[in-house]
Amino acid sequence: MLTQLKKGSFLVFCSIALAACGITAEPAELNQVVELKEGAVEVVSVEKTTSITHNQTGSVVTAPEEKVYYILTYNVISDSNEVMYINDVARVGIYSNDTTDGISPISIELQGVLSIGDYLDEGMKRAEDEVVAGSNQVQHIFEADESMEGLKVRIMEPSGAENLHSIDVDRVVTEREGVEVAQEMLDFMSYFDGTVEGVETALDAYIDETVSDDDMTDYSLEKAMVEEVLPNDCYAMVATSGLTERLYEVCWGSGKIVSVVSNGLR
Repeated sequence: MLTQLKKGSFLVFCSIALAACGITAEPAELNQVVELKEGAVEVVSVEKTTSITHNQTGSVVTAPEEKVYYILTYNVISDSNEVMYINDVARVGIYSNDTTDGISPISIELQGVLSIGDYLDEGMKRAEDEVVAGSNQVQHIFEADESMEGLKVRIMEPSGAENLHSIDVDRVVTEREGVEVAQEMLDFMSYFDGTVEGVETALDAYIDETVSDDDMTDYSLEKAMVEEVLPNDCYAMVATSGLTERLYEVCWGSGKIVSVVSNGLR
């Protein structure tokens, strides 16, 4: 039955269960150049963190409870003078156990900050970006259960599991210090549902009764996020209000908001 499958079906079958097709992954190391048909790949680093800051926006994203983020950085090397895409050279990602079932990249729905395959550091490319002759550095972000074990970085041809190379994540991973946003701040922003009532509920629950909230009341706010962690338990926060974005500096003390200052519109 297997011999009657078309090549494309064979690759799909093999990408689900490598052992079923008799394919084994060749071991690889960090900074090892893995040769492929249309170029080469060199994995630079694998980092793990519970929160990340996006280079372009400064926005902080904290992993959900019992989740972590893996940041995979690698070079795609091409000697072609014709413009191509990174995905035309290789498939590279973090996968679970002995299959090519990948752990999910961060969704574009996550606070509207990061899209799938988005990058954190200046100069990095997305997997969809064009590559030219030379080396192009790429960065992928993956979300995984904190309890996951046996994760692998897998490098393979664009068409499937052929020419497969593997790196054990646990052996090479390093911890990246995250930017911590207090749980109270996350809870406070979670009330912003696009209604005035949601904002009022958040303020009633968290603002100190001696503090003025005039800069925030009477606005329908939603999609609130921290853009920057400031000194003295303060946060630069942005929230959508209709067709505009409102900027605030929110400061905390003893579990209560002690200052709310409007920084205008964007």
